[in-house]
Amino acid sequence: MSLTELSLGMPREANASVDVAGKYSSTYFRINGNGYDGSGRNPWPEHVEAAYTDEVVKILTAHGWDILEPIANHAAYTATKDRNTLYLHPQCFSGTCENAERERLFQSFRQAKTFACHNVDVYEEVFDMNDDELAVLLESKRDIIVAELIKALTTKRRNLYIVDVCVCQYKSTANINIKVQQ
Repeated sequence: MSLTELSLGMPREANASVDVAGKYSSTYFRINGNGYDGSGRNPWPEHVEAAYTDEVVKILTAHGWDILEPIANHAAYTATKDRNTLYLHPQCFSGTCENAERERLFQSFRQAKTFACHNVDVYEEVFDMNDDELAVLLESKRDIIVAELIKALTTKRRNLYIVDVCVCQYKSTANINIKVQQ
C-alpha cells in the first residue's frame, strides 16, 4: 500500500465522494520557534533549542508518535505515526497527516510554551490506496478528468492547434497514457 496523491486537476468536490478508510491531507503547521530566525546569521541558543526540542518530542509522543533522529547535521527531526509523517522544522511542521489527527495536534501545539503554532494550512487530499484501488478510482472519475483536461487545454485560437477528442487510459501510478483520436 502506498500513499498516492491525486493531483490531476480534479475539483475538490470531485474528491468529496471518495470513500477510503483514512482521510489524509498534505498539512503544514505554521510554527514560530522562540528565538529561531532561520537566516543562519543568528544561531539558535543551545538551551532554547533543547527546550523547544524537548517540548515538541513530549507533545508528539503523548499522542503516540515516534520521533526519528535527523539524518544530517542541521536537519530537523521527523515524526511518524502509522501512515502520518511530519518533518519538524522550527518554522513549519509539514507532511501527510490524517485529518482527525491534525485537529488533535493543532490543539496541543497551540498550548506550547517554547513555540507558537499560529496556523494550519491544508492542501491536497492524500489517499491511502494501492495501484488497483487507484485505477478503480480514476476510472470512476474518468468523465471529470476528461472534462477538466479539455477545459484546461482549450483555446479560442483553434487555427493554431489540433483539436480532437482526448482519451485517457490509466496504466499505473507512474504512467498515464493520453491518446488523441483523429
